[in-house]
Amino acid sequence: MSGPKAGEIRNLQSQLDELKQKAEILAAQLDAADQFSIGICAALNDVLQVTSEHCPEIIRGLEPRYREGRLLYKRAEAGAIAHVVPENYQPMSMLYALLDSGGAFERAGL
Repeated sequence: MSGPKAGEIRNLQSQLDELKQKAEILAAQLDAADQFSIGICAALNDVLQVTSEHCPEIIRGLEPRYREGRLLYKRAEAGAIAHVVPENYQPMSMLYALLDSGGAFERAGL
């Protein structure tokens, strides 16, 4: 058996370099998407905090849904729910925690 030829090695190295470059681009895009989603959650939290003062019935309607989302997230994250991806419930869980800590539920009479 003979080993790989120099040309084959260069070709494989070139393919590897190309894959590394694509992986770096994808990682940067993923980081940007993460930052964007964090900004969306922060903006939504701001809107809902103000809403709790002016339209508390909206917050009263959202609270049970977000509470359930928080519980489902915690259970899914712990692996207690089969075939459920925790990230599906993470936004509701985050918003529930933000609304609770920011006093929105209290202002809405909850």
